[in-house]
Parts: sequence; C-alpha cells; structure tokens
Amino acid sequence: MTNLEPLESPQANNRDYSQPFRWSDRRILGFIPIILSVSIALFLARSHGSQLIFEDERDYMAISRNVVRHAFYSIDGTTPTAFRQPGWPMAMSLVLLLGGGVKACRFFSVFIYGASLLVGKKVAEECFGSIGGSAFAWLSLLYPVLAYTAGTLFPQSLATLLLVLGLLLSLRLNTSIPANLLRGLVLGALCLTVSTFVIPGILVVFYPVIMNGKKGWMPALIAGLAMCIALAPWLVRNAIVMGEPTMSTNLGINLALGNSSASGPNTGVNGLPAGFRPPVGLSEVQSDHWYRNAAVSWVESNPSRAASLYVLKFLNYFGYKLDLRTSNNAGTGHASEAVLCVSYYSIVLLAILSFFRKSLTEATRLRIFLCVLYVTFGLASAVFFTRVRFRTPMDLVLILLASGAVVAVLGASNRKNGLDGTLPAP
Repeated sequence: MTNLEPLESPQANNRDYSQPFRWSDRRILGFIPIILSVSIALFLARSHGSQLIFEDERDYMAISRNVVRHAFYSIDGTTPTAFRQPGWPMAMSLVLLLGGGVKACRFFSVFIYGASLLVGKKVAEECFGSIGGSAFAWLSLLYPVLAYTAGTLFPQSLATLLLVLGLLLSLRLNTSIPANLLRGLVLGALCLTVSTFVIPGILVVFYPVIMNGKKGWMPALIAGLAMCIALAPWLVRNAIVMGEPTMSTNLGINLALGNSSASGPNTGVNGLPAGFRPPVGLSEVQSDHWYRNAAVSWVESNPSRAASLYVLKFLNYFGYKLDLRTSNNAGTGHASEAVLCVSYYSIVLLAILSFFRKSLTEATRLRIFLCVLYVTFGLASAVFFTRVRFRTPMDLVLILLASGAVVAVLGASNRKNGLDGTLPAP
C-alpha cells in the first residue's frame, strides 16, 4: 500500500493541466524520443559489431564466456578473479547461454538502456506528472552520451536500469515487506554491478527515513537487510576463493590511478607511474593491497597535493568530455565534444533552474535528496578518478531534476510526491 496520492486534481480547482498539450499527445511525445534513443543506440551498437574495442569489454566478455563454458568466474580461464563486479558478466552470460555472441550482447545492452529510459520516464511522471515524463524522455534523447555507452559492453546500462528502478520503488514509499525486500535486492544488484554505487545505494535505502522520519525506519531496515542478502553470496565466494571478502580487487589500482605523482584531474588509466607497479608474483588480492598501500602512502606524504588533486577530480566529475579509453584507445573528436558540452551543461542549468522557478519556490526534501545523490557520487568517485562514463547512470538523476524545470517553464505541472513544497501525509 502506498502513501502517495496526487496532491490535487484538475477538477479540484478547475485548472486545465492538459495544456499546452492534450493528454494523448503527451503520451505520444513521451515515447517518440525513447524510440529514437534506442534506435540511435542500436545503430551505434551495430557499428561496433563483434569487435571488442576496449579492455573492459574484453574482460567482461572473457568472464562471461568462462562462466558459460566452465562455470568458472575468471578472466584468463585458469585463475579465479574478483577484479570485475559480477552483475554485468552474469547478465551477459544469459545471452551467451541462448547462443548469442558479442553483437547480441551489445543489443542486449541497448535493450536494457531502453528499459532504463522507460523506468526513468515513470520516475519523472511520479515526480512531475505526465509532462515531466515527456520532458525526461526528450532530454535523455538530447544527451547522446547515454546512447553511445549503451552500445558498448560496459556495465553502465545495467547500472542505470537498477538505479532508476531502485529510485522508482523508493519514491512510492511503500511500507510493505515484499516491496522493500525487492527494493533492497535491486539496490544490492546495483552494487554488484558497479561497486562505487554502494554509497548512493545506501542513501536510496534510507530514502523513507528522509521523507517520513521515524515511520520510515522499518522500510529502510528491511531494504537494507535485503541489500546485504544480495551482496552476501559474492562476498562469501571471495572469502573462500580469493581469501578475502572483498567487493572488488580493482579498488586498489583505481585508488593508485587517482592518487600518485602522475595523477591529474582527468588522467584516468594514465595516472600510474612506474614506481607504483607491484612486484612480480603477487596474487590478485596481494596486488590490490599493494596498490592501495602505495596510494595511501603517497597521500600521506603529499597531503596538500592530494587535497588539491581531490578537489580537481571532483570538479572534473562535472566535465563533459567522453573519454572511453581503458588502455590505448582514442577518445572523442572536437565536434563530438562540442555537442556533449552543450547537451550536458544545458541539463545542468535546467537542473539548477528547477530550484529557482517561482512555481517551485521551496527546495523540497525530494529534490534536495536527488541533488545530494548526484553530488555524493561525485565525492565518492573523486577518491579514485572521475570520468563521464562512470557518471552516466547518475546523469538520469540530473535529467530528472531538469525535467522539473521544463514542467515549470511550461506552466502545466501536475506534480506528485510533494514537489510543490508540500509533502504527502504519512
């Protein structure tokens, strides 16, 4: 049973919320951009074909193939690994089990991307009404990073779907045990897909507490328990197989990439000096510890440099350049960067505008929560290093906020969830 009802109906005050579009027109307008977005992503996925362009893609595909052929979670087929999170490789293994290959996995990623847009549209409708849903869909189309990354074999598409699904389940403030168990399992799956989403996942778990105070503790605890249950098999497996209950053994190298004498705000995988290479013969877990200790030692020896670098990496989180390089691959061209710059910062400006429109005068708890969620992920990411690709799931949160500004500009909002400054009754 949900606590949320529309704050008012058009009949209650004789205001015509169907303007400037008819309701049926808004439904069509909401689905057209999603169809276009998926079509563009399919074209890009098809252009990539069966070639594994990036190192990350090769790793994820290798793990999926070993899972299918040998029931063995490994990159090289002989040594067990925890270097890559299991969510995306296990999802791709389902495609391989059905006889698909690399190209089928790319199309599967695009399908997940389309599902995330549909769920995100529903989240926007929960927040801003039907026009908000349409605005969300069109803004997503005008942000090409989403379609491009959907055509790759990176885990961001799956992470995006799990994030917006977790938000949708949380926004409804359902107090039933099954609903919150599902919510926690979804957020746990998100953390198993991209480990840096642990902190945002925890924030979403406690959303009922933020909105309903003490009455939200029980739903939050149930969801938190389900989240732990989802994570437990992976942690137990790593404790047994790897010798340590770690979420991932790539945290150490990512920490070193972002915290060394060669690190810059956007050096990414190039921010590792020769002195940071571990000795030959270390296990995967030992190498992870070695990288971690090397990074921590550098930070302790260079506190001022490390602090300024952290701030620069956080500012780079709000950058627009789509650098997909994972080894020696090229990034985007100047024309593409211009498009990305205009699209991203337009959405940022709209998101900021949503806090200052006269029709949205009070910065409500929900909008503040979404803003904090977006910024918190940047703060957590800056501990390692920041990239636009890593941020793309959170960009749907930014687009959600921007949709509110579009609704306010159109002057036709029928908002839910207390976005006019009034929270629904608990």
